[in-house]
Amino acid sequence: MTNSRFCTNSNPTSFQQRKQAYRYRKLEMLKFIHDKLERRMAALQGSISKLEEQIERNKSDEIDTDNSTTN
Repeated sequence: MTNSRFCTNSNPTSFQQRKQAYRYRKLEMLKFIHDKLERRMAALQGSISKLEEQIERNKSDEIDTDNSTTN
């Protein structure tokens, strides 16, 4: 006697349903990671912008200071 029930696809919808559920879970996980990375990128972009503003402000302050001392 052989175990033919293990070799045949006795319940194809069950396997397909599990496969579909796995794919949905994976999709949700990837979306979560994407959202998390988007938030981190936004924070980084904000920090970069703020530092660039501060650098430009310091440059203009240095120019104003140089002009006022020479006059």
